[in-house]
Amino acid sequence: MQRTVIERRFVEPGNPAAGEVILSGIQREDSVAWTEIRLTFENGASQELPVPEDAGYQPRLWIGSLTGAGKRDILLSIDSGGSGAIGYYTVYAEQGDGYALVFSSDAYQPRYAITYENGRRVRADSLENGKTYLIDLSDLDRTYLDALYDANGRLKAPRSGDVNPLSALLPIDPDGDGVYDLLGFQRITGLYNADGLGDFMNQLSWRTGAFALVNQWVGIFGARI
Repeated sequence: MQRTVIERRFVEPGNPAAGEVILSGIQREDSVAWTEIRLTFENGASQELPVPEDAGYQPRLWIGSLTGAGKRDILLSIDSGGSGAIGYYTVYAEQGDGYALVFSSDAYQPRYAITYENGRRVRADSLENGKTYLIDLSDLDRTYLDALYDANGRLKAPRSGDVNPLSALLPIDPDGDGVYDLLGFQRITGLYNADGLGDFMNQLSWRTGAFALVNQWVGIFGARI
């Protein structure tokens, strides 16, 4: 089966002296999947940047300021292709004449606790910042609820849910100052992975050498009026 090397080059408009970021990988002729994904920075010398997950779908780059004004940082995003819509995300900070890996979704593991409660609701606890959120289940399918609750809305047995790894990591600039934060989405799941109850949305900002949680929301799915 033929394998084709794909290469995409990124040069800062109007500033070719800043160097070139090269995203490359291998694709078979019968597949849209990428393997052996590589990221290289060339600026006179060549620096190959570590890619923790080097296979997936639709690898793409965003280049902008994440760690300080005027920085040319890199966000690499790769879709896993799995049913949970999980992605692989890596951030490289511009440091001197090269780059350093400063964030990887592999290592990003905030702690949560998802617990079904009496009253047809789920409690979603974020243990990183001590916040709790309540998700109302009363508009869900009756068969689903009857399997969990009695006629008085009391749980028939203890049940818990889970939170998936990152499904999206997006640059946002709420202050409009040109330095971007990251907004990460993590699916809250109930009885099984396809049982989506909402999303934790975490805003991460660069603070003293690392990305820190500065804001958090839970997004829920609306019911029909």
